[in-house]
Amino acid sequence: MKKVAHPGLLGVIALATLAAVIFEVVGHSQLRGVQNLGLGLFLIVLFTPVKALVLERFGAVRPYWSSLVANASSMLLGLPFHLSLTLGLKLLTSFVISAVIEAVALYAFGASRSPMKCGAMATYASLIGHILFAGYLLCIDNTLVGVAVLLVGFTLLQAPSFFSSFR
Repeated sequence: MKKVAHPGLLGVIALATLAAVIFEVVGHSQLRGVQNLGLGLFLIVLFTPVKALVLERFGAVRPYWSSLVANASSMLLGLPFHLSLTLGLKLLTSFVISAVIEAVALYAFGASRSPMKCGAMATYASLIGHILFAGYLLCIDNTLVGVAVLLVGFTLLQAPSFFSSFR
């Protein structure tokens, strides 16, 4: 296995992630913290392969490991933050913050030598993940709108395979 590009930066991300998980479990009633952690782990398992597919199509080094590191860091770092916003604003805020965290994690892990490419990969992968999640949530209230949003997400997921300029 290749060496990690920036082990110090990756260590800082790992420590911050561990602190966020501990704060989440200890800071709330333990049952609520464990439930949030369980949901976070479920979303990591759910979206890591999706984001890995995007990273692979963008030509990332070690796309599956890179996706796991980026997705886990952004998901677990976001656990302690509970925003009292509307669903749309929560998703938008989550998208922006997770794209930034994932870009730093991808760069630290060495998915690409270019920080700009890591930022583009993280932003695109985060966008797809958030659109798919929004489509799922919209299906609960309005199936037609939810399915339309899911189709947009799946279309964006497939788009890099049709354009060689993505690499």
